[in-house]
Amino acid sequence: MTQPASSRTTVVLDGSNIVHGGKSSISQDPDGNRLISAIGLYESKGYTVLPCMKGGTYFVMSGKAKNMPKAPGYDALEALAKNKELKVFSKDDDLHIIHLALSRDAWIVTNDTFEDLRDKETGEIIPRERTNYPELDWDLIDEMTWGTCRSGVRAYADDTWKIDGQKFLHPTLKTAPKPIFGDENTEIRKTIIRLGTTLQDIVRLSENGSEQMAWINVEARALIQRQRTMAKMVPLPTIPDEQGLSQRTVSELKVICDFLGIKKSGLKSAIIERILESREVGEESGNEERHNIQIALEPWEIGAIIGPRGEIIQQIRADTGTWMGIDNESGILRISGAQEAIEKARKLVEGLLEDRREEKNKAEIDQKKREAIEKAKIEEKKQEEMKKTKSEPKQTKHFAMLVADELSQTPSKDRPSDRDSLLERIEQMRNELWEAELNSSILNWLSQKKKISILGDSMQTITYDL
Repeated sequence: MTQPASSRTTVVLDGSNIVHGGKSSISQDPDGNRLISAIGLYESKGYTVLPCMKGGTYFVMSGKAKNMPKAPGYDALEALAKNKELKVFSKDDDLHIIHLALSRDAWIVTNDTFEDLRDKETGEIIPRERTNYPELDWDLIDEMTWGTCRSGVRAYADDTWKIDGQKFLHPTLKTAPKPIFGDENTEIRKTIIRLGTTLQDIVRLSENGSEQMAWINVEARALIQRQRTMAKMVPLPTIPDEQGLSQRTVSELKVICDFLGIKKSGLKSAIIERILESREVGEESGNEERHNIQIALEPWEIGAIIGPRGEIIQQIRADTGTWMGIDNESGILRISGAQEAIEKARKLVEGLLEDRREEKNKAEIDQKKREAIEKAKIEEKKQEEMKKTKSEPKQTKHFAMLVADELSQTPSKDRPSDRDSLLERIEQMRNELWEAELNSSILNWLSQKKKISILGDSMQTITYDL
């Protein structure tokens, strides 16, 4: 259920990629201020920002890793993580970022192409997301990504965004489309976001400064906590009324349909009618007291609840008489209705989630098996190389003795007189009995065993003692 690219109002940040400076950075040392700068830039343009980071990167930046100092800007990232505003994934961070963006129909900010890599030591191809998960819509993912482009069959990193010191730059970035759910609190919501951006800048600029700057840093951090409290106090925007809906474009109305999990095809008037009906579901349930619950969903769980074309969520609503909607920004499933109806809907949702978790666990187990098999193949190849290396000295001695025996039976006047001609003779004797790479080793063995002596003249003349 994707909206037009111009309608996207959410960005998912690949924090690990950004803190290291992306593809164009001269210094790849991590700096958390780069990610803070990126968050501030996108929020100032009206986007909802979902920063993510690999757990290993976060740990290394903390200064707790051996011989690694605490990275600049780590304290700011730690504060975000504690408030669950920075998502830290212990593994598969790239896959989480992709699914999060797909579930929220958000932009992905990264220079990572998700293409296969080649191991520098073994030369083995290391399969990555594009190979491991061919079922994903990679054309869509490429279209959603700020920081890569396609050329032929491969994706490459580009300069959509750059890092300049601690600053994150996105020169072509435009203001986010107007919120689908606008209300009278829109301006104060934006102002509080701008306040948070300013406070984060103060934290960054006062880091590692004088004693006075340290106090400013402490005060700014305290104010950030209060700014977040204010942000949470602002009521969430609501679905527009009939007049407000009539002012929306068909594309914007379809986004609201996605949020509600209802059919979005048809004429504009029919779409508006369905949205209004959805708002009223359960509101005329007699004198029963209405209740509300919220269920936090992981990005990969949202699809299980919505279903193809919204069929699953619509069926649950019809079966239970509840109103249900998924917040596209927070991933929160909201259910409203009578207590008994809500409980029925909750059990249905939990059953679906349990099935999806089992599928995910099975997929992870299968992936681990594939990785184990691949690792075993690499290890087997290394062991073969080691055996080959260990056996080379014995092979060299064996073949060198064959060469020495043949040379001993060759009249002195017919023996090679210099190093190069002896190597040519050894190559003639080889006759595929040994690898050509052993020729030099055979000559060195003959020299070490005093079978031959190589003089230091320009021709490297050889004398024999066979």
